[in-house]
Amino acid sequence: MKTAQLPSEDNVTVLMVDDDPLNLKVLSETIRGLGYTLLAARSGSDALRIAAKVHPTLILLDIQ
Repeated sequence: MKTAQLPSEDNVTVLMVDDDPLNLKVLSETIRGLGYTLLAARSGSDALRIAAKVHPTLILLDIQ
């Protein structure tokens, strides 16, 4: 199975969205060393507000 990778550029921003702080912590620790700017939101409304301002390259979210 092939996996896609973001370019290793300083301007890549990843928005992580999850209502569970532990999930955000684990995800953040997993991708922190890759050189991306990381942002976190604990709700959909927060994520929409952040995304409207920042226009992240990638949004990772938990859907239930």
